[in-house]
Amino acid sequence: MSKAILTLPMMPVDGNNYGKFITPIICETLSNIFDCNYYQCINILDSFNDRRAIIDSYLSSLKDNNIHYDSLWFDTKNISRLLKNIEELIRMGYILELNSTVYRCECGVVEIEKDKIITCNPNNLKFYYDKGKLLCKHCGTVCKEYREKILAFVPSGIQLQDIKILPRYLNKDIKTYEQTVLNSYTTISRNRNTGVAINFNGTKYNIDIDFLWGTYLNTFGEDEKIVVSGNRMLYQLFLVAVIEKCLFPKNHTILLGTPYISNIRSILQNPNFIDNEELRKLFILFNTKWQKKEVLYDETILTYLNKISSIKRNILYSIINTSIKEGDNFYNDVENVLKRQLNMQECVKKLKLERR
Repeated sequence: MSKAILTLPMMPVDGNNYGKFITPIICETLSNIFDCNYYQCINILDSFNDRRAIIDSYLSSLKDNNIHYDSLWFDTKNISRLLKNIEELIRMGYILELNSTVYRCECGVVEIEKDKIITCNPNNLKFYYDKGKLLCKHCGTVCKEYREKILAFVPSGIQLQDIKILPRYLNKDIKTYEQTVLNSYTTISRNRNTGVAINFNGTKYNIDIDFLWGTYLNTFGEDEKIVVSGNRMLYQLFLVAVIEKCLFPKNHTILLGTPYISNIRSILQNPNFIDNEELRKLFILFNTKWQKKEVLYDETILTYLNKISSIKRNILYSIINTSIKEGDNFYNDVENVLKRQLNMQECVKKLKLERR
């Protein structure tokens, strides 16, 4: 069966933010191991910022770091197909019109249902409380309460038990998300102009961009897919899988949530750091320790890679990227690769054998 590795649609960023290279480096490595296409997916659509201005800089930074993808995917070039998916979800009864109480600020950054505030991720809040009032962090205005109709994604009744995610410990989070999604709804419309709209029962609704591109999996023709994202985007990763289950229940896409290297920004100040793309890629791959959600970059890994010769680093990189003979279970194959082929100790053992 044909396979593909793809990122969640990522916002382009300007400059060498090494944290943003973790997912592309892992995608490139997996595509080499499984000998399949790697799609770098990019989110340009946005209501507040013109991301087209930095796309060239972002692609140049990938090139400068020797990160190779097979194809670029842009949400801007797939709007019609994504809107067809929205229409299909409406036809299937998974998108409904509901009455809701919404809090909204003047600039539109904050737009949230009253009954969803308590479930917000505390690490990603766009508002704060001051003297009992809800205020926008962006514009500083008080969020006012409105009673209005919204479009909502309501996937109740679908079977989510077979969503496949790695590392396995993320299943605990997935189970929590399952209860939230199956027992509630996800608002997919916005009052502000998002640039993409649809008519429902004679009313024009602006579609939330994150939900729009969340329907993107069927724009790829491969039979089996691995979708890779940092584990801080785990809910969005999960929602992509839920949408796919609604549209194509028999598909079995694998979700991969990469650990967060919390102090990656400080790597440039480390005296052992060498501005060498070969070393950088090995450093990121060996620091992505799949047993934990969040890690600190390991000084000893940097020291070791700095100490060995360029020839040995080349061999190590070849060991990591060696294609494998696949078994009957793609999920198990991917898990074994994370545990063994991307494991520094295993790779160093093979390096020593190469030298004999």
